[in-house]
Amino acid sequence: MSDTIFSQLETTCQTDGPATAIEALIGHLREQKAYDRLFDALLLKKRNEMGMPLALPTALDDLPEDRRQEFEDYYV
Repeated sequence: MSDTIFSQLETTCQTDGPATAIEALIGHLREQKAYDRLFDALLLKKRNEMGMPLALPTALDDLPEDRRQEFEDYYV
């Protein structure tokens, strides 16, 4: 990805919040047909919706036990 998209996402995150920036990232990755990165972005979106940390979007270790199944179901 280019520096331009990162700058745009950073600005979007600061002005409109992380959910809007994540949606913009998902749209960009779909346009680019970068499906492996799109998968990670969708997991990032789910973690954000769940109020979980956004670092390491595929990790399960930092998820509370009572929320882990919800994330695993989404992952599958």
